[in-house]
Amino acid sequence: MVLVMITYVKPAEEVERVRPTHREFLDTCVRSGHLVVSGPRTDHRGGVVLVRARDAAEARAVFAKDPFQTLGIATYEFVEFNPAKRAPAFEPFLAPPA
Repeated sequence: MVLVMITYVKPAEEVERVRPTHREFLDTCVRSGHLVVSGPRTDHRGGVVLVRARDAAEARAVFAKDPFQTLGIATYEFVEFNPAKRAPAFEPFLAPPA
């Protein structure tokens, strides 16, 4: 499991201009089984994505296609972690995507 912290490095106007294509990219991540949950940070400085991936390298490869990254809108931090404690309902999200 990988937590992706996205931090905007461009002005809000540029973020808003690219946001629709970024969200289309996230839709492809849902369809591929990589995206578990995502959303904007409440401080408006970026976003957070929980990714199903074998490791951070796989998550980096997936997010290399994110328009926020390809257009230099944001920087990314990939935090690989072991979800040792979790709610039973979360179990289906733990296996890497097929």
